[in-house]
Amino acid sequence: MMADTGSETSAKDLALRIHEAQLSGTMSTVRALRTEVLKALRDRNFTDNADDDDLSIVRRFYRDPYTLVPRKNLRQEGAFPAASQPPRRSQTRPSMKKQPQTIEPRNRQRGANTKSNVPRPVEDTKPEAKTPSTNGQAGASTTRERKGSTPNPSMLARLTPPQLKDRDRGPVSNAAQRNTRDEEKPYDIRAIRKRYTSFVVLKPNRANSVRDLINQWLGEKGIRADFGTNSSFRDARKRTVAETINTTDGNTRYNELSIVEETNGIFTTTITLAVAHDSCWVSVNVESADGNYASAPRVMRKIASKGSIDGAPDGWHSGLVEIGIDEVDDLYEYIVSENRRLPVFVVGTDDDYDLTVEFRNRSKDWSRYLVGTACFVLLSPEATEWIAEKLGRYFDPSPWAIRSYLPDVNLSEEADSRRHRFTGKSRIASEEDSRISRRFGLIASEARLARKLPSELSDAKRAIDIAKNRALLQGVSSRDALIERSTALHRAPNTGGSLGSALLTEPEARHLIVLRDLISAKSFDEELILDLAGSYESRNDPKVSERLNALSAEIRSKENEIEFLQMENEELQSSLDSRDVEMNNIRTQGVFLRKRLVELGEAATAHSYESEPFYLDELNEFSDLPDLLPRLHNDGVVFTGDISVALEIDEYDSKGQAIKNAANCLRALVDYVEASKNGDHSYGVYEYLKSPPAGYFSVSPSMHASRESESAMNQFGHLRKFPVPDDVDPGRTAYMQAHFKLAKIGMKSPRMHYLDDTGSSGCIYIGYLGSHLQTGATN
Repeated sequence: MMADTGSETSAKDLALRIHEAQLSGTMSTVRALRTEVLKALRDRNFTDNADDDDLSIVRRFYRDPYTLVPRKNLRQEGAFPAASQPPRRSQTRPSMKKQPQTIEPRNRQRGANTKSNVPRPVEDTKPEAKTPSTNGQAGASTTRERKGSTPNPSMLARLTPPQLKDRDRGPVSNAAQRNTRDEEKPYDIRAIRKRYTSFVVLKPNRANSVRDLINQWLGEKGIRADFGTNSSFRDARKRTVAETINTTDGNTRYNELSIVEETNGIFTTTITLAVAHDSCWVSVNVESADGNYASAPRVMRKIASKGSIDGAPDGWHSGLVEIGIDEVDDLYEYIVSENRRLPVFVVGTDDDYDLTVEFRNRSKDWSRYLVGTACFVLLSPEATEWIAEKLGRYFDPSPWAIRSYLPDVNLSEEADSRRHRFTGKSRIASEEDSRISRRFGLIASEARLARKLPSELSDAKRAIDIAKNRALLQGVSSRDALIERSTALHRAPNTGGSLGSALLTEPEARHLIVLRDLISAKSFDEELILDLAGSYESRNDPKVSERLNALSAEIRSKENEIEFLQMENEELQSSLDSRDVEMNNIRTQGVFLRKRLVELGEAATAHSYESEPFYLDELNEFSDLPDLLPRLHNDGVVFTGDISVALEIDEYDSKGQAIKNAANCLRALVDYVEASKNGDHSYGVYEYLKSPPAGYFSVSPSMHASRESESAMNQFGHLRKFPVPDDVDPGRTAYMQAHFKLAKIGMKSPRMHYLDDTGSSGCIYIGYLGSHLQTGATN
């Protein structure tokens, strides 16, 4: 037996306890054991007297307490009975045999599973949809246990007795609650799979190269259509129809390609390119009429490599991206960005070169269905350590596991980390790459369909529809009518009437020759004459064009209104969800505080409530605001905007909702400035609203937005620039993206935009208080 340390704990005892804790212990047990391991490792007697295998297990546990220790070490020493030893898998990838199995590393939330305290990956929360295989048979469910296979984390979770009841779990984040509800809702897998969409933002000088790529792709498919012009193509043998449109709206040129083809089903591919002097983008949409899987066209990878998708750096959505220490800052900013709407799959590494090569090769298969819809990142060992420190213990990636980061990462809420699941080492070792890639593709498809379409697409659709309508109007004179007229003229008797003299004058003959050369015609046959006559008669009618423009403008207004109402409805639903959670937390806190007061002999105080008066309580309508501005100024909240715009809110705030919320938001800003001056808070307004210091007033974080969307700033950023004192900015203006949402009142929906300068001048500057500023979804 090995010598004990001063604390009478041997390395062998610790190794056995480590194994038991990892299989069936609670998260608190693992943390407590890790602390004990740290103390033991600091004891020289412990390390000197420990067996090498046991010491290796202890050190491995300290480095990564959520990775199972190698079974062979414990089996050799008879650490657990043979009956309880997990069975071996007969066919395992050779290079992965030596790697320890993981219980989804570093996802350390308490109570992450109602059946077990062992975190489970997202794909194990419900059976994967049966996917047709190459031989036409449906794939088996991922949750089915196979005889003689190595247990994966989900199997271990089902073997582990539940340790925590619901009441022991602690608060659950809004995002986590929404995710739970979404998992309970059945969804149509075919509806998710049958459509592919992607939106790429380019530099304008890359537009010509993208056109060349698309035309090259069309040539490879045997489609004789010229992207960038007006053309059409039909191949009855291949059952393919293609059309290209070229039009201009204002200073923006639009090119659209539409292909309908039958390849194991009917697929419609639409590619739209928009080019202006200061902006450029490409939209790619593929849809199956039969509900088959719609994948990215081959040209998509090359297009994605030339631009940015979802606000990520250029090329990050074109396939596997290897990131070192120089680019890891960009990855961190993208993962935590509030504007990110697509998932990010991150693979951590360490110094194992062979595994790095294997994962690099297999990552190309894993990211097969993610082109244009998700990032797949392979980190260097240095980048893995750096981003793990930045994201924190609950959100960090793990070496040789794949972590999927969904949108809206909230690093301040431990419970939110449950949404961002791991695909662990044991699953990677035992599962076919094709199944992993299909699962990742499904995750990306769900996020892609939940993503709002950029407002630029609506503008492009309207401009292209107008161009198509005009083309139809130009062809409104019936060819059949022209043929009838032509036949009547040929049948008419030649009496100097209709056909008149068959001879042309010399100037007429010369003009005819010039016309033939201009249109490159070999001869004037009947088909050519009918085409020329149709083009002449279908010249634009000003009245028709005027009516078409009026109808198009009306449609555009209605579409804008629908889009805005949909956005408003989503915001309202999100706000209601967060308010429910906040109310529940407040009730729970109130019950706890009243109980404590009663225990302390303050029963009367526990059941009484008296609010302290505040001068903003006098704010009953916006016309009262000018009188209170000096007091706000003294409290560090300075109004620099146009007060007349704020007074207009009274005209449509009939229920007083906006003025009530404005008073509360102003009071929260006053207390925020005071907390900053007193040193009680130093992390910005949004963090203050989420976790206000004791004794300070706050409002719901759902009323606040830290920044505007990228599309809104690109199109209407100048509308968010407001006055500030010259000691804040020498130009006496500053962008104010941060704002409070005061009320939902149709298209008005007032906002309060501000600049946080507490770090310099110690003040908050309110530059705008009025109706909703223009975005792509507002008029």
